[in-house]
Amino acid sequence: MIKNNIDKKNGFDVPILFIIFNRPKYTEQVFAEIKKIKPKKLFIVADGPRFPSEIELCNEAKKIVENIDWDCEVKKNFSEKNLGLKKRISSGITWFFENVEEGIILEDDCLPHPTFFDYCKMMLEKYRDNNNVMMISGDNPIQDTYNANCSYFFSRYYAIWGWATWKRAWDKFDIKMKKWPEYRKTNLLKHYYKNKYALKHFKEIFDNSYYRNEDTWGVRWFYSCLFNNGLCVTPSVNLISNIGVDGSHTAGNNQNISLKKFDSENITHPDIITVNEKFDELLYDRNFRGSRKKIFKHFYNFTLSTLAKSGFAKRTYRFLARQKNKLFGFGFYENVNKTNYTKNCLLLYIIEPFRIDKINYRHQNYEQVKTLASLISELGYNVDVVNFNDYKVKLKKNYNLVIDIHPGLNNIYKNHQAKDCKIIYYSTGADPLFLIQEEKKRLDYLYKRKNVKLGPKRSIQAVPKQIFSSLNGMLHMGNELNLKTYDSYNIKKKYLINNTGYTFLNSYDFSKKSPKNFLFFAGSGQVHKGLDLLLEIFTKHDDLHLYICSPFEKEKDFVKLYKKELYETKNIHPVGSININSFEFLNIVRICSYILHPSCSEGQSGSVLIGMSAGLIPIITKICGLKDDEAIYIDDVSTNNLEKILLNYSQKNLDWIKNESQKYMKIANDNYNIEKFKSSVRYGLKQILEN
Repeated sequence: MIKNNIDKKNGFDVPILFIIFNRPKYTEQVFAEIKKIKPKKLFIVADGPRFPSEIELCNEAKKIVENIDWDCEVKKNFSEKNLGLKKRISSGITWFFENVEEGIILEDDCLPHPTFFDYCKMMLEKYRDNNNVMMISGDNPIQDTYNANCSYFFSRYYAIWGWATWKRAWDKFDIKMKKWPEYRKTNLLKHYYKNKYALKHFKEIFDNSYYRNEDTWGVRWFYSCLFNNGLCVTPSVNLISNIGVDGSHTAGNNQNISLKKFDSENITHPDIITVNEKFDELLYDRNFRGSRKKIFKHFYNFTLSTLAKSGFAKRTYRFLARQKNKLFGFGFYENVNKTNYTKNCLLLYIIEPFRIDKINYRHQNYEQVKTLASLISELGYNVDVVNFNDYKVKLKKNYNLVIDIHPGLNNIYKNHQAKDCKIIYYSTGADPLFLIQEEKKRLDYLYKRKNVKLGPKRSIQAVPKQIFSSLNGMLHMGNELNLKTYDSYNIKKKYLINNTGYTFLNSYDFSKKSPKNFLFFAGSGQVHKGLDLLLEIFTKHDDLHLYICSPFEKEKDFVKLYKKELYETKNIHPVGSININSFEFLNIVRICSYILHPSCSEGQSGSVLIGMSAGLIPIITKICGLKDDEAIYIDDVSTNNLEKILLNYSQKNLDWIKNESQKYMKIANDNYNIEKFKSSVRYGLKQILEN
């Protein structure tokens, strides 16, 4: 029998790492439990604030851990800037094990039972020299469902909500998950997980961490334990409750679970050191199978999506949706920020992000419109949002401010302007009249080459000239060249704002890239975007590969004209519309070196920024909205010149590709993030609204 090892008088002799951030309320609760055992060695890691508003909270959390009134060796590792979950926590644990051989790790929202520390100490001593045991977890979310008949057992579920380990185990931590593509290809996961729900879940989270570079360290530690055949000591009772829902990790099924005492006086050990398959199976079923309600919901959604794939169902759905919108409109979202100001703003943009509160990677404007609404409220306005082309909305108040993505298209606010009302044009593209003219030039150039007339696909109503004179200002998403297309109008104040990329797409794996692989990634209007030019070039060079991620199939006349190039040319890969959060897209950007966007009219191309975020080198026209030194530019979009450019860059070596890829990825991260979007919009709004 192993007795309780905590010396109440002289303190606890196992080193403890306490990881804090910006939640003083939780930090205080967890630190209170640490203080009770009086550890002789305490290591504290803190990340820096993400935003200025977090500085005070981070400082409050740090003040709490200053309150040490016992004999203790304290070491601190505080970051002034925000490193994020993956870098901060993993580097903090590495620093911990540069100083100690074994220890306990607690995050600021992992509240331990008092016996958790005793349990960890016992297990660290017992399995110190057993390399098969890689960690000790305090978490058991199914303690009331499963009776282990012993004090602890072994699992392949590596829960990090209060845990302990040894330096010898942490040395195997692989933050890059280097061999995951190989393991995935050979389906090695099936060796560890027979449960289909677990298999699907772990494949998905490993994909997300490796291919999408999600900002997580826990999944990477899980991966390192699993593929080193590591075992996790798991208690028969739950010793940790995750008290936070807004913090450095997602609590999930461990949220506020009841705590029970670990009986260290009457400890019983498992007969053999092997995985407790029964516990793991019950845990996977509980965590990953989902409730009947969820299963029904998945079945329901699957049935709808299957029906939607049939032409008749899709046409019927679209017809009914159009009729509904004609009759009732899209919806009106009043006071989206729940404020109580005296002034009101009407925002004509898109309403979907306010209707469904979830991340959508379909377009950057899903995040931007909510941010825009929040920034308007900062200036003292209640914000109502309507769809820009919803003519059925019945307004009931007068507005002091109107922000419209297409002035003159929808006049619903004509009779609802306060005397001091200001109107701002929120422009995400070049002047519509310029767009119409430039697309016509491209269609004429196509007719000259092919003797076939295609109709315009980017049809958009020009803004009436008289409308511009009534505007108080314009926020324009683009560069000076885009902005110049509005020079003939009398717009009083014009300010450039930034589009955004996605850091989750960042990848530093260049092993599969080839200078001969190019991506065309765009929206509607294939001739407008320049796909016709690329198809004609790539058919002549079968050693070059073009991956097409666009909704080209919706343009029947274009597909008919380029059927051979699209479907009968081996080096041209017609992918179609794609989700940038999909495994397929991430595989494509891993092998491609360049993103091509020879468009004739843009604002600040979101597609280009997505490509740059994923490490692709942009070969684009200047009208795509970036600055002079932020891309490789095509000055002449004739097929002959474009062909010369592509052949030139297809000869670059991989060292050059790697350096340029990192350069443009950094540009996307540094210059086109949500904070730069906020600051540019905030500045423009303030300048326009000041008297």
